[in-house]
Amino acid sequence: MAYLRLGAIRAATSGKKSSGLIRGIEYIYNPEKTENKYLSGYNLTLPADLTDTAKLSKSVYQQMMDIKDAFGKKWGVQGYHYKLAFPASDQLTPELCMQITREFIERCLPEYQAAYSVHTNTKHIHSHIVFNSIDLIEGRKYRYENGDWRRYLMPVINELCEKYQLSCFNLEIEENQNYKYRFDHSKRAKKVGMYTNTMILRDIDECISQARSYEDFKKLMQEKGHVINDDPRHKYITILAPGRKKAARLVNLTPDKQTYTKENIIKMIGGTFKQENRQEYMKKLYADMGEYYRYVASSNIRIFDVKAFIGKNKLTDLSQLEQYRAYLQVAEKELSCMRKRIHVSYEARTEALGQLEELTELYPAYKSYKSGKTEYKAEYDQALSVYRNLKDQGYNLVSLYRFGKLADRCLATIDDYKKHLYIENQICNRLQMKQQRETKKTKKTSQQKTR
Repeated sequence: MAYLRLGAIRAATSGKKSSGLIRGIEYIYNPEKTENKYLSGYNLTLPADLTDTAKLSKSVYQQMMDIKDAFGKKWGVQGYHYKLAFPASDQLTPELCMQITREFIERCLPEYQAAYSVHTNTKHIHSHIVFNSIDLIEGRKYRYENGDWRRYLMPVINELCEKYQLSCFNLEIEENQNYKYRFDHSKRAKKVGMYTNTMILRDIDECISQARSYEDFKKLMQEKGHVINDDPRHKYITILAPGRKKAARLVNLTPDKQTYTKENIIKMIGGTFKQENRQEYMKKLYADMGEYYRYVASSNIRIFDVKAFIGKNKLTDLSQLEQYRAYLQVAEKELSCMRKRIHVSYEARTEALGQLEELTELYPAYKSYKSGKTEYKAEYDQALSVYRNLKDQGYNLVSLYRFGKLADRCLATIDDYKKHLYIENQICNRLQMKQQRETKKTKKTSQQKTR
């Protein structure tokens, strides 16, 4: 039966930043344990060469520390270390273990940076996850509460084990002296399966991009498990997301408190929402995207430094800051639409791209048979069959190959830039709050002088 062991990576008490996080990453990426190939990351930009584990570990560690710097949360718990172990009797392959670990992260840690790997140097295969204590979206710290292991985490593990026909953990047996894999340091649980506002917004944007009318939008949202209440007697549209007990107003999901009104949703579906500013925003978006990558590439500049942020965007007062925030919100929506369009095109060619990958794998055997090696006859026939099938579907192999590479590159670029927008938006929020506090302080001082 599979089980999950939990552990926290804490900061040092001596006043220095903890080296525990980098040590944890280096440990799980150890090439002697991973065969230098069963290692990966989630919500991280990984170098092209994963065999250089020292460089890989430093890159992953720096990306996690950049997020901590951005939100001003460098101390306390630095990260968490999860170990997912399987009994030898399951005869689990490292590839399947990597897949299960990835799905667990997608289910339980979708908003966190995570490094993960599979260790094959023991009698039983097991995987490790080291993830950042700060989420990418709102800069909140991960919270674990005593009992979450049993209530939320292990049920997900059992679902994945059932999916892949592996032995499950018996949750009817209380976790006793043999299963003391728990810690308690927080006040609130990070509950797996609970919809966050970010997840709700993602579903809303996806349904808007697919809908042909407002009623169609409501139907698509209901299919995803959301309950929309747009009773005309009520001033605001509310949404009850799966797993939530209380409905939320759609307008409260964004800082401007007005983006997701019924009127604006209808405009978005019709493609007329802020149409007058669309070209201007898109032009600036593409210009900033190139500027951003040049900014990141400069090793002597910290990308999330507030002073650099102000200098880069030439912000001099609060009104300019508010204008830039409005731009960030529009840019984020444009990126979501761009990603959806690419994803739809990609999905339509998924089967053909799979056949192209199969053809690529068969090509060496195909050439060998053509050169006179008759033992590759079966592979030759299979390659010929796949090739003819693609041709019959009207695909040009070169164009199909280029599309797949371009789509992957574009999706990765969009995802990276969306993360950047999240960070910039958080910096805007912090600067605005600081400005508002200073304004209130100045006003209070002037009132006291008047008296």
